[in-house]
Amino acid sequence: MLRMLALVSLAVLGLALLVVTFRILPMVVLFAWPARVRVSFEDDWLPKAFDRENSALVGLLEDFKTLGFSLIGLKVERMPLWGPSFRELALVSEPGKAYASIVLHPDLSAASKYCFTPFDQDGMVFTRDFGVAEEAESERLSVKNVPGATPAELVSSHIQRVEMLCERGLTSLVGDSREARLEATQAFYSSAYAKRTHRRVWWPRIRRWLLTWGVFFLLVAFAFLYLPSL
Repeated sequence: MLRMLALVSLAVLGLALLVVTFRILPMVVLFAWPARVRVSFEDDWLPKAFDRENSALVGLLEDFKTLGFSLIGLKVERMPLWGPSFRELALVSEPGKAYASIVLHPDLSAASKYCFTPFDQDGMVFTRDFGVAEEAESERLSVKNVPGATPAELVSSHIQRVEMLCERGLTSLVGDSREARLEATQAFYSSAYAKRTHRRVWWPRIRRWLLTWGVFFLLVAFAFLYLPSL
């Protein structure tokens, strides 16, 4: 009887762990293999962003165009396996040596915005308009949060730091093609900065997940090896 109750309890715990595993496994794969992020442009989605009155999104897009950016298309980043997808309006200013993106909510309204410039020698400048992510500063890296920034403020902060890296002898890898933008996205996810931030955010959760599975298997072993003798 005791063994049966233990096995039923373990079965319930196992099902709960499987649910957690289903949710966390895409991030485990991203943690281990950042290049598994799938990126592409979706032309079919672009009209959907403007098929209704969306004055805020249109206004942001016009602000960036006024600053010298042109629209490349609607870029989607799909997390590994069955992980979520994130969409954004991707823009570029080749003279300004910068990409810009308007990140979209699932309903295609504007969520946030950022500027990104990849450099050779694994250099990078990244500027975003929210303040919850990790900042960084080194000879070849500048990641800065500018919470609540307007497009003009965001671009100004970004370009100033891009010029600093150019003065240090680094070469911008910004191109105006879709292929160049996709390569830049993959370069970001493969960068030391992205790996470090993913590790800092996800490793505590992954460690708890692994420890929980370890305890589960120990309990299963205990139930089969010792409970029959009780």
